[in-house]
Amino acid sequence: MVKSLSKRPVVQEHEGILFKIGTTRGHVKDRIARSTRETTYLNAPVEVVAEFEIHGYVPKDVEGLMHKFFEAGRADVRVEDERKHASKPSEWFFVTPSLVSQAMRLLNEGQLLEHEIRRKLEPH
Repeated sequence: MVKSLSKRPVVQEHEGILFKIGTTRGHVKDRIARSTRETTYLNAPVEVVAEFEIHGYVPKDVEGLMHKFFEAGRADVRVEDERKHASKPSEWFFVTPSLVSQAMRLLNEGQLLEHEIRRKLEPH
């Protein structure tokens, strides 16, 4: 989980609640080293705010589950690549580190799906 250090207005306006949720097979430090040249990182430096151990799951599957779980908070962020092609990175969410931590705890306890079903059945 990283936060952007971009000076873009959308990032500045949502500081503290705009985070990228993703996985990597390698070291996070290596993955984010080129963040200023990758639209998935909004072409800006990023800071790691949380790392989670994944046991018994395929990392990409966990990423997909987290993205579905937090779908309602998915950010509509657009950025241009080096060639000025528009891109819409899909891994940015309006969420807090504590909420992601709780979701990861539920996942590791085998309760994330049960929690999601209860959440969808609650009256609004």
